[in-house]
Amino acid sequence: MSIKESENTIFRNLIKLLTGEGIGRIIGLLVTPIITRIYGPGNMGVLTVFISIVAIIGPFACLSYPSSIPIDRNNNVAFNIICGSFLILTVTTLITCAVFYIGGNTLFEFLSIESIINYWWLIPIGLLFKGTYDILTQYNVRNKTFANLAKATVSQKIIGSLTKIALGMLQFKPVGLLIGDVLTTSGGITVLGRSLVKECRNSYKQITILGIKNALIRYKSFPVFRLPSQALLQLSGNLPILFFAWRFNDVTIGQIGLARTMLSMPVTFIGTSVGRAFLGEVAQIGMNNGNTIYKITIDVMRRLFLFSLIPFLLVVLFGPWIFQIVFGSEWYDSGLYARMMAIYLIFQFMYSPIEEGIFNVFEKQHLVLLVESCRITIILTVLSLSYYFELSSMHTVLIYSIGLALQYLIGLAIILNVIRNSRTK
Repeated sequence: MSIKESENTIFRNLIKLLTGEGIGRIIGLLVTPIITRIYGPGNMGVLTVFISIVAIIGPFACLSYPSSIPIDRNNNVAFNIICGSFLILTVTTLITCAVFYIGGNTLFEFLSIESIINYWWLIPIGLLFKGTYDILTQYNVRNKTFANLAKATVSQKIIGSLTKIALGMLQFKPVGLLIGDVLTTSGGITVLGRSLVKECRNSYKQITILGIKNALIRYKSFPVFRLPSQALLQLSGNLPILFFAWRFNDVTIGQIGLARTMLSMPVTFIGTSVGRAFLGEVAQIGMNNGNTIYKITIDVMRRLFLFSLIPFLLVVLFGPWIFQIVFGSEWYDSGLYARMMAIYLIFQFMYSPIEEGIFNVFEKQHLVLLVESCRITIILTVLSLSYYFELSSMHTVLIYSIGLALQYLIGLAIILNVIRNSRTK
């Protein structure tokens, strides 16, 4: 396949994904002003803490094995990886349930997030749904059934949004937000899993204990390197939320949480879709075609940079007033936080969609660990400075954003170096 054909394939698949992501994001944008008027900043703060906890333990759900599903071209190996991932997910869900049942109260009190104590049982449920969705997503990326991914995205937004609104109007606060978030994660699972169930019926004899063992050993670099890097990624991304919960209050967390959610919409809308299409294409091209992958990567990065300028300028120039008008007068501060977070938005736009494709295809999981180690070091430094100098929440978010921008630049440099090295071999 020529470079031009590969680029065309990526962008055809991208259109399918963007259609689903676009509809999903539109639904999210339309219902968020309703949700912010039903639930106040304090309730949103509880949701933000809940999401952060699930996100931090999320990488351990399947030990990062689902990321290897699109890579191996042997269907037998892929099916055994999928089965192995589901077995691991079952065990980790049970362990999580036991840990939070026995020691959840002590942990939440230590972190000063008592508001989440009554809803601990939703954490293992959220982990189970998240792991299942990750496995099925990677399976559909492997098969390039991007229309299914688009449908799943729409289902997620509809189910989650309606649940949050309905339970909120019935005064189930803040648990309505938490249940809605869990159902958002699980939405679309049936759409993504249909073809897998059908194929497993025809190929179940290929799935064996030995086959699962061999497949997991073959891709042991994913739990060895990818898992720690994903864990560090989630920890560095969500540690500030736990830090704010410890130092400030639910209202502050709610303001920051809404800002982060709104900023993540364009990144998720474009980044997730581009990332899946990019991964599907470069996985098919293979690591031995470094020149082709290099040209495709540069082109994708250029387009992402140009697109990121639009949300960046909007947030920097008009963020506080946009948040106040759209979400209500009590959300003005959320726009101020968003303005500061926009500092790293451009670099995140360029890095996030391509990092999984490059590091997975070239099997450079140790470099992912290096990047994320750098990230967590920067974040811990920022939070330590904030605590030592008793910085306000606004100043903490500002230096946090500058630190993230630096980390994404380092990540982009490493990615380009990986591809350049492959071209010289």
